[in-house]
Amino acid sequence: MVAIEQCRLSVFDLNPRHQATMLQGMESYCIRAFAEALEVIPYTLAENAGLNPIEMVTELRNKHARGETSAGINVRKGQVTNMMEENVVQPLLVTTSAITLACECVRMILKVCAINSSIQHNNRITVQLHRQTR
Repeated sequence: MVAIEQCRLSVFDLNPRHQATMLQGMESYCIRAFAEALEVIPYTLAENAGLNPIEMVTELRNKHARGETSAGINVRKGQVTNMMEENVVQPLLVTTSAITLACECVRMILKVCAINSSIQHNNRITVQLHRQTR
């Protein structure tokens, strides 16, 4: 069992934005987009709880940067607290499965978009060739 926010927000500890600056090209863009997508989780949680999401996420980042990796947004208290002490835990498999399934979903969407782009490109070429043969 791990703290829910610890699983979701360990992205702050890994600092993928910093890792993205060390890479170039499409890899850098993908890692940066992945980090932004994960940051939506605590922002949405705070917003849905009627809290100031920017303030909560900033405080959460600061606590994680200081090594308080079990810190998370406590919607009942309206502040960032230690999720382990609050006994807000879930199996690690739940979080890893959710992230894995979300990533697989995005990959499938991107494949469909690539196929559609390829079909549209081929159709344009066919139309151009048809016009040239007239």
